[in-house]
Amino acid sequence: MKNLNQNIRTAEEPLENWWENGDQKYPCIIGSELMNDHAPIPDTDNLEQFWTEADSVIERTMMLIDNTHYFGQAVPFHYVDFGSSAMPCALGARPEYVDKETIWAHPQFDSIDQVLSTELRQDNPFYRNILKTTELSVSLAHNHHMVAPVALGGVGDNLAGLYGTENLLTDMVLRPEKVEIAMGRQKQIWIEAFEQIQSIIKKSGNLGGIGWAGIW
Repeated sequence: MKNLNQNIRTAEEPLENWWENGDQKYPCIIGSELMNDHAPIPDTDNLEQFWTEADSVIERTMMLIDNTHYFGQAVPFHYVDFGSSAMPCALGARPEYVDKETIWAHPQFDSIDQVLSTELRQDNPFYRNILKTTELSVSLAHNHHMVAPVALGGVGDNLAGLYGTENLLTDMVLRPEKVEIAMGRQKQIWIEAFEQIQSIIKKSGNLGGIGWAGIW
């Protein structure tokens, strides 16, 4: 398997040309395939363990990366995946581990006034696990794989995850000024989390960045 820098050299020129809307002789293609003779991939049917035990998540992810062929402009990467409800859970919503693809956030607040008091706490178990998983991945990432940050969601979706979609929609009609303040607060929290997570990913020393879609 190529190392990460070799993959980047293959991907860099055509992707930069694509970003600049240049003429393309061939389309950019991101493809990957698990090797036919791959080593056993660690797994568990315990959904809470599957999602939350950072050491196990990293072991499974590294085995998948090391046993995958990458084609075209694809580069090895680890998307730190805690579902699309990650931010509400990091702010106090109750996570439900539905299956190996989905985490739902169950609202734990009743009013927008309660939501306005939320803050990004380093001791929140869900957020702490996001940081730990990111840090562990970054510690193994140099010239091996890119690290894509957890999905922080949209501020409206995050508000709904914190105190319920119906409550949010009602407040958009009856208390729009409160919703505007709450969305501004969620934006500040989003930026705070983004900057902290990106500061961790930067420590990998790898060139460039990547998101959940796998485009370097």
